[in-house]
Amino acid sequence: MAESPERMLVRIQLAEQGERFDEMKEYVKCLVKDYPDYLEKHGALDLLSVAFKNAVGERRSAWRVMNDIVDQCTQEEVDKQGQEEAEAKKDKAKTGTEVKRELAKEYMDVLEKEITNICEDLLTLLEKHLLEAATAPDTRVLLFKLKGDYPRYMAEISTGEKRTVSVTAATTAYQQAMELAMKELLPTNPNRLGLVLNISLFYYTILDSREKACNIGNKGVELAEENIEAAEKETWEESLRIIQVIKNNVKNWTSE
Repeated sequence: MAESPERMLVRIQLAEQGERFDEMKEYVKCLVKDYPDYLEKHGALDLLSVAFKNAVGERRSAWRVMNDIVDQCTQEEVDKQGQEEAEAKKDKAKTGTEVKRELAKEYMDVLEKEITNICEDLLTLLEKHLLEAATAPDTRVLLFKLKGDYPRYMAEISTGEKRTVSVTAATTAYQQAMELAMKELLPTNPNRLGLVLNISLFYYTILDSREKACNIGNKGVELAEENIEAAEKETWEESLRIIQVIKNNVKNWTSE
C-alpha cells in the first residue's frame, strides 16, 4: 500500500530541512508519481524544483572546481616546460602537478556521470508524468523551463555530439516555454521572468552569444516594468528580485 501523500510531504520537508537533497528528490518523485494531482497542490512542484536543483547544483559546483584545477595544472605544466621537454619526460615519473591533474580529471568523470543521471532522471519524470498532469499555465511554463534547464546543465559538462544534443533539447524546450509564457502569463509573472533569466544565461554561458543574452534580458525587464500596474501584489516582490538579477547580469556582460 502506497504511503499517504500527507506522510510523504512530511518526509520530503524533513529531508529538505536536513539538506538530504538526494533523498528528497526520490521522495518527491514518489509523491508526484503516486499522486499526480499533488503536483499543483501543497507546494509539491516547488519542493521538486528545490530537491533537483540542490542535488545537481552541488555537483555542478564541484565539477567547476575540478575543471579549474585541471586547467590550472595544465597551464603550470606548459609554463614549466616546452613541448620538446614534455615529450622527453613522457617515460619519467609523473610530477605532483600531473598526478593532481589526473586525479581531478577522474573526479570530473564521476561528477559528470552523476550530473547526467540526475538530469536524465528529471527529464524522464517530466515526459512521463509531470507535463501530462499539469494543467495551469503557470505550472506548465515552469515545467518547460525545467525541461530546458537540465539539458543546459548537461551541455555545461559535455563536448561534441553529446553537447549538440543537449543544446538542441534546451533550445526547443525554452522556445516552448517562452511561447506559452507570452501567451498565458503577464510580463511581471515571476515564472515568466525566471524563464527570461535562464534563457539569457543559456545564450551567454552555453551559446557564447553575449548580445543575444543581453537583448533577451533587457526585453524581459522592459516589458515587466511597462506592466507594473498589472502585476500581482502577492508575487511582485519575487518578480522584483528576478528583475534585479537580470539587470545585474546584463550590466556585467556589457562591461566585459
